[in-house]
Amino acid sequence: MVLKKLWNKFGGEAKTAVFQKKSIEKFEKLEAGEKVLAPKHPTDQKHFDIAQKDERLAKEVRRRNDDLIDKVNKITIHSTEPQEFKSSRPLPTKESEDRVHSTLDYKFGYHEISPEKREKNTIMMREFYEILGISAKAQEEGKEVDLTAHEGYRRLSEEQRANLIKYFGLFVRKEKQEVVDRNDVYQLAAYMRNQTEDMDHEDLQHYGKQKALAFIRKERNKFIDLERNEQAQKQLEEMEKRREVEAKRLAEKLKELEAENAGKG
Repeated sequence: MVLKKLWNKFGGEAKTAVFQKKSIEKFEKLEAGEKVLAPKHPTDQKHFDIAQKDERLAKEVRRRNDDLIDKVNKITIHSTEPQEFKSSRPLPTKESEDRVHSTLDYKFGYHEISPEKREKNTIMMREFYEILGISAKAQEEGKEVDLTAHEGYRRLSEEQRANLIKYFGLFVRKEKQEVVDRNDVYQLAAYMRNQTEDMDHEDLQHYGKQKALAFIRKERNKFIDLERNEQAQKQLEEMEKRREVEAKRLAEKLKELEAENAGKG
């Protein structure tokens, strides 16, 4: 499998070198002012060569047919495609959308009502989160803060203000959690209830062995992964050396072909 990949790799590089050589030759002809035709299918090329050798066809191709030219010039083509729609007002663009959506009142996917049109005892979602954030930060730092400085808080009644902190304040709490083994939780709960003596000694011994084996497997896998990485690195270095040798050989072969073509020319 590895040899097949290497062969495809080096074979592809050789084909690329040949195509590059042909393209350079054609580019030089174009720079010199020569006419370079596009490559044709073998069947088309065969008929093209036959037509090139036929003097009668060549004479017909070179002959100017004024009558045909006049008829072609009189042809009028009307497109059936619908005309491009042109709006009488500027349509939305990415730049205009970014300008609109980057505003503060579009934070939650909709435009907020202007402050002068907001009704009493109502609050915007953005203001809701701002008030909860200010309140939670003040409680965490043990400070007192005057929420009446916030415009949205002033529109609420006393009852709504109390309910806001009472029922929604719990959603801003953040607690760190650690994922542990469920058996460890059971062992800790049994220890706290002073039930360790009631547990079977063999079960405790088996549990200890499992934990020790799990630790040993974890450490062993670290060394196995390290060895695999070293082996993969060695294989990559060997493949790189082979690729360099093959590239050098192909370059020398290309030089020989260029020298032979120059000698024939």
